[in-house]
Amino acid sequence: MSEGLGLLSSPLVLLVYTLEVQVGAPEMRESSDIKDLISYGYDLINLLNSKNGFGVVSQSFNHSKALHFACDEDFNQIQESIKDCKKKLEACKKKTEEAYSDESAGDDDIERLQKELDEDMKLESKINDELR
Repeated sequence: MSEGLGLLSSPLVLLVYTLEVQVGAPEMRESSDIKDLISYGYDLINLLNSKNGFGVVSQSFNHSKALHFACDEDFNQIQESIKDCKKKLEACKKKTEEAYSDESAGDDDIERLQKELDEDMKLESKINDELR
């Protein structure tokens, strides 16, 4: 396994060295991003060259996959909860609209009956006037 790490770190060493040479160029001296990249490159080389460095990276990757899977499950559950809430909200809106329409229909009936009562009272009043 250490042979594989040596092959893996060799291109990294070359990349870091190349970047380091470029940072030395006058136009790139102020670039802190490149310096940070070189620092990260050296850190990665040291990690991979350490005795258990590859195992740490592999373990971190596996933990990352497990975390990603757990996040996906949580996301899906939340999406389902949102759908359920939307369905309940729509049902509630529908019931509210039905209640308002029933109430307005009741108001219409009351108005109609009031008009009929008013007409009947006028008719009764006329009849009473005629009877006198």
